[in-house]
Amino acid sequence: MNDHPTNCICGNPIDPETLELAKYWARLPLFHCSECQQRSDEGEARRAADEKQKIEEATRIGRLEIIKPELRRTQINHPGFNPALWLKVEHWTPDSLKWLGIVGLPGTCKTRSLALLAKRLILDGHLVFWARAVDFQSQVENLRSNDRQVEAVAREYIRACKTCGLLIFDDIGKNTWTPSLERHMFDLIDHRKDEDLPVLWSANTHPLDILRTGLLTKERGGPLLGRLLEASRIERS
Repeated sequence: MNDHPTNCICGNPIDPETLELAKYWARLPLFHCSECQQRSDEGEARRAADEKQKIEEATRIGRLEIIKPELRRTQINHPGFNPALWLKVEHWTPDSLKWLGIVGLPGTCKTRSLALLAKRLILDGHLVFWARAVDFQSQVENLRSNDRQVEAVAREYIRACKTCGLLIFDDIGKNTWTPSLERHMFDLIDHRKDEDLPVLWSANTHPLDILRTGLLTKERGGPLLGRLLEASRIERS
């Protein structure tokens, strides 16, 4: 026998359709009137949305781990920070028509500025991958490893650089220019440029000056750095 009440806890009558259901599902929870049920549903939806937001925020905070801890602690008001550079780059977004390159001497806060940008972009929900030119070179060399696991890690690293939502490529020029590195870096720059995938990068030396050193081959060096220059807005630190 069904023992559901006919009135809601607020005193209003329960909808006839709901009472009809109770005849067949006696174990259903206590019913509400239409107004109370709507408020209950809205409250549940808000709780679910709040929980989802908390999970998303925690996920984004977890993604900050791609930035090294010391760089994550960068403070704009620190005496050693370069505020003039930050003013030039702080408003860059992935929707900008150009990539952003920062060129300047060591110790002028190029990488720290990239870290601050990365932190903001990650917390805004962008998927960021951080790579250093020297690490990219190491992974290119690891493609020739006899260890299949090492080779697989290298391929995944290079794939992530090519396809991630937003790439930070730090310290171009600290690498050693080998034909293999040139080929893979050209492929990286060319792919991301063609696919409109944004890049933030830094270098101690302007790409034109790198080209003038003669350390790169004519076949790929010029096109590689040419694409980088064409795609980028460059600020000096």
